[in-house]
Amino acid sequence: MQQVLAGVFNSLVTGGVATGESSNDASPTACDILTLELGAINLNLLGLSVETSDICLFVYAEPSEGVLGDLLCSLTDILNGGANQRAIDALVTNILRVISRRL
Repeated sequence: MQQVLAGVFNSLVTGGVATGESSNDASPTACDILTLELGAINLNLLGLSVETSDICLFVYAEPSEGVLGDLLCSLTDILNGGANQRAIDALVTNILRVISRRL
């Protein structure tokens, strides 16, 4: 179990195994959020055995397809250094506007 958790943590910290692959379902405008590739997991615990094959998880957001897609794409731009202070201020204003509508 420790090996599984260590592998997951290491993949999250390093961004997974960088293969350059992306999901075939993602549109060209999609923002990559997470690529996580894990090897097979074999877990034996108190008589219960769980085995999986390799696991590949591709998470992406679609801008202009909804509030969450817009928010996540904007955050990835900011985290990747693609936004200036004006863009950050506009994003925060939009987030607050969406939250106030939902309350």
